[in-house]
Amino acid sequence: MKYFNFLGIILITLMSVISHTESFAKEQNEENIDIKINGKKCTQIKDGDLITLSLPGHYKTEDIESIKWYINFKQTNNQEYKYLLSEELYCSFINKPKIFQCYFSHPYNSVLSGFDWGNLKKEVCPNDCYFSCIFSTSNKGKNNISYIRSEPIDFEVLPSTPVLTLNKTWTPIEGQDDYPLANVSIDAENFEQGVILVEQSEDHLPIYTDTIFTTIPQDGFTVYPGTWYNGIFCWVRNQYGQAMSNILKLNTTDIANKNHLSDFLIVNGHQIIINPPYMVTIKIYNTCGILEKEECTNNKINISLCRGLHLIKISDNKNNNFKNYKILIK
Repeated sequence: MKYFNFLGIILITLMSVISHTESFAKEQNEENIDIKINGKKCTQIKDGDLITLSLPGHYKTEDIESIKWYINFKQTNNQEYKYLLSEELYCSFINKPKIFQCYFSHPYNSVLSGFDWGNLKKEVCPNDCYFSCIFSTSNKGKNNISYIRSEPIDFEVLPSTPVLTLNKTWTPIEGQDDYPLANVSIDAENFEQGVILVEQSEDHLPIYTDTIFTTIPQDGFTVYPGTWYNGIFCWVRNQYGQAMSNILKLNTTDIANKNHLSDFLIVNGHQIIINPPYMVTIKIYNTCGILEKEECTNNKINISLCRGLHLIKISDNKNNNFKNYKILIK
């Protein structure tokens, strides 16, 4: 009987401890580390900012025996990364590149590659970071270990995510319409260096195009994408980290000779729509030069095409001239 009474006492004691621990944890979760950025409350950290961390005011400094301050990040592989900032009662530091032994990245296509950051192996997200603190206190002979954290914070230090705009495409050499050039505008800020790259559509391996820049010209960049099927993307970096654009695909309605498509020829999905103002002859060839279809009309006409590259010749019966086009249907 004594044995069961003893077990009952232990069980009641454990339940009391668990209840107290849950209550204590709830209390801790209601507290936040006091963050000051340049002396003011803020949740965004920029280059050169002075960050000061302290415990809530009700903690007595004389009761604290040990303390550790951390900053916590989520890596781009979704794993956590925690960096020790200080073991002093108050934590203060100036934000600068590489201070946390990591580099920042905006989310980007995992197919793409970026700059080699050398000894910095941790690639972290700049958003939803937080500070945490573990400290022990002694009061009336009792030792307690406590944990509190800050509200989420963001680092506003990266280049902006580049936005690419395709201005035009053309083929500079007569008869070599399979090898286009493209003029691309890039909208990006807060970067030190950038590179325009080409994604090969068949094997998804990025290749450099020798377009390395530190400033963006107003008239855009001329890019050689290799073929009409490849995509263009941009990567920019500064000392804090990197950002990448989405992949920009060429406009297949621009597959034509240097005269470009006329105003009365439109590509819509798997169809071409021709609405000539006068009598024309339309001839469609395959890539082997074999005539597949021929129409003579001065009215609007819709022609369905199968997937692939088609050669189209439109002859102006009124003025006795013609234009050649290449249309890629995906």
